[in-house]
Amino acid sequence: ARAREIKRERMSVSTTTHFSASIVFVLFVFVLLPFSSSQNLTQSVTPEKACNLTTNPSFCKSLIPSRARSNLYGYGRYLVNKSLRQSATFSSLIDGTIRGNASLPSQAAGALVDCLLLSQLTTDFLVSSLATLESNDTTKLPDAQGDKVQTLLSAIVTNQQTCLDGLTQANFLKRKNALYAPLVNGTKLYSVSLAMFTHSWVPKKKKTKTAGDAASKTRPGRELLDRLDYEDGLPYWVNRDIF
Repeated sequence: ARAREIKRERMSVSTTTHFSASIVFVLFVFVLLPFSSSQNLTQSVTPEKACNLTTNPSFCKSLIPSRARSNLYGYGRYLVNKSLRQSATFSSLIDGTIRGNASLPSQAAGALVDCLLLSQLTTDFLVSSLATLESNDTTKLPDAQGDKVQTLLSAIVTNQQTCLDGLTQANFLKRKNALYAPLVNGTKLYSVSLAMFTHSWVPKKKKTKTAGDAASKTRPGRELLDRLDYEDGLPYWVNRDIF
């Protein structure tokens, strides 16, 4: 009887041990798989999955063809390229607005000129960013280049918000105004592009800049432009150490 009792105790311990090991294994799989899949940035994913990483998933999905398939790097390049086209178009639109409204109030005229300058600056930043991304055959950027592009993409969000604030303060921007939709949609596009780039190229320990961070530094009206202390062709808010 004592022998049978010892045998039952051993079986119980063995069963408990196997059960515990199984639980640990299951937990390990559930923890490891999401981590591994999240790190596989070169894997082709749907626009929906890629856009869920951005600040505005629904708007992001409206920008990318639903049947498109790419990895996060491909989507990042696509959005930066689309941002460049948007910026060039918006600059032309502002220029046409200035030329077609010679009798504008001084505050509105000044705000439009500021917006044109900022939009042209944004175009330059995007040209530089895209050139950096396309110059690398691999999906990895050196830290200095990654920092540079992230700084530039953060700056264009600030540029756009500053333009919006200036036109709003000048009572020029209304919902039916021809500039309203391109300005608002451009802000969303630039924010989404920044988020996609940050998730794709920037190491986790350096993912500190977001669209919210950029927008929070925006100063209303002409103040930011009045403080465009250029040094070596760059505004004061750009970190020159990375150039």
